[in-house]
Amino acid sequence: MNLKREIEKNDVLLVAESGEFIEKLSCLPKNQKIGYVTTSKTFTELCGLCKEKRISIQDVIFIDSLTATLETPPKVAGCFFTSSPGALTELRITIKAFLEDFGCKVIVFDKITDLLLYCSPSDILKFIYDLVLEVRPRGTKLVLIEDSIDNPIHDDVSMFIEKFIEF
Repeated sequence: MNLKREIEKNDVLLVAESGEFIEKLSCLPKNQKIGYVTTSKTFTELCGLCKEKRISIQDVIFIDSLTATLETPPKVAGCFFTSSPGALTELRITIKAFLEDFGCKVIVFDKITDLLLYCSPSDILKFIYDLVLEVRPRGTKLVLIEDSIDNPIHDDVSMFIEKFIEF
């Protein structure tokens, strides 16, 4: 499976990934701004993982929705912090700002299934639907990551995507 080719061909992808999707950053299009939304790991953890695996994050801008639930987020270049993974309105506004201010060509949302810890399935589906409506007219690609297909939102999220990939 060539992830880069699938991203180029499809506007919205749903990827079932039981491991660390951040390790696949090298498969994403080069020389394009990438927005990486994380709900399961802090920015610091992701940077450490990228350094350990020698993955370049030069063109990646992060939205970290987890750190603020654990500690006061630091001021860091290349990362924006939201108050919680469950703060969907705040998250949507921040993603919209990403699109407008940075011209991100790919948004990776890692992992939509983590939102189930904070929000109802119906709220998550509305959030994803609104996100799809925000990115499609801009020509931005959206990659939604889930842990597995065994979750209460998989079938409904599948209505909004062009392609499903399982690693």
